Amino acid sequence: MQLPASEDLEINHLTSVFEDVTTSYKYYWFLAILNHLKNNQQSEIHISELIYEMIADVWYAVNYFNLSFGSQDKLSEKIGDLMGIHKLRGSIKKGELLTWMKVNREDKTLQGVVSDLSRYVPYRFLSPWFSNELRGVPDQHRNKHILINAEKRFETHQPIMYKYKEYSIEINPRWKAYMLKHLGILTGFTKYKLLQYLQKHNSNVPGITEKLTPPNERNLHAAKKFWRIYSELKGELHCIYTNEQLNPKIISIDHFIPWSFVAHDQIWNLVPVNRTLNSSKGNRLPAEKYINDLSSLHFDAFQTVREIKSQKKILEDYVVLFKKDLKTIADYPENEFLDRLKNNFQPAIQIASSMGFQENWSWGK
Repeated sequence: MQLPASEDLEINHLTSVFEDVTTSYKYYWFLAILNHLKNNQQSEIHISELIYEMIADVWYAVNYFNLSFGSQDKLSEKIGDLMGIHKLRGSIKKGELLTWMKVNREDKTLQGVVSDLSRYVPYRFLSPWFSNELRGVPDQHRNKHILINAEKRFETHQPIMYKYKEYSIEINPRWKAYMLKHLGILTGFTKYKLLQYLQKHNSNVPGITEKLTPPNERNLHAAKKFWRIYSELKGELHCIYTNEQLNPKIISIDHFIPWSFVAHDQIWNLVPVNRTLNSSKGNRLPAEKYINDLSSLHFDAFQTVREIKSQKKILEDYVVLFKKDLKTIADYPENEFLDRLKNNFQPAIQIASSMGFQENWSWGK
């Protein structure tokens, strides 16, 4: 994937920003600049506003999806600290979080995060424009060297920005025009590079593409209909966690392994529960003792509902999981169906646990 060419800008410097990246801040810094230009085309931008945007953009990936950003990544580390100290929700909406930061801009923890990121993020982003000038310069002097050269050579080197006054940056007019012209392409390019970075550090994690941004509102009507049809055909419906009988008209749908890990709504990971239990379980991983009951319920549900034409589409979720057609799955004896399902859940729970999802949840514990 290549960036659009330019007659008067060295686009290769921008491309170099995202090569051999060991931390995530460059992606989120550039996305913050692009978002600012999209909503407010002023060339002068207060650094704290960009860092607030960075924090809000990375918030879900760190605190809701529990993605790993690598051992060297300070941005995700500081975001985790901010949430822990202030007990902010992992699922807080972006607008709400931005408002909280602006209202609490004097908060010492938040000021510390902004100060730490301000000390290196803008400078390291500019490094490719001054690679020759930085040769042999000790690390502790690089920021000052970049600062001097960026302002002095604003016209000759055409860096994308320079530090303007003490707390702001100034976007180069030529780069501003380029970014506004190619806003969609640049945003897509940066997110593609960020996705590659996250996939590298989360190789066994499903649905990374769904975890760059807050999740959309999920529609579980098809799953509720599936369990209601099953209940009508069986004459009863029980909760695998409490063994209580459920009213199919008011059931809630639980993601056995949390949606924030699997990032899908496939039927084999969904079970009917009451609303109180669903709220109690939240994003926790259930104890392994429930896997047998879950698997038995799904075997019985599949065999009971498989002849209902209106349910053929949702039954395809089992085809995706087992990589077999519906007829072959229908011929599985119960023990084989259960073993295949359990063999999918157990490693997923282990991976999710290693990522920080709370494990071994039990009802009433």
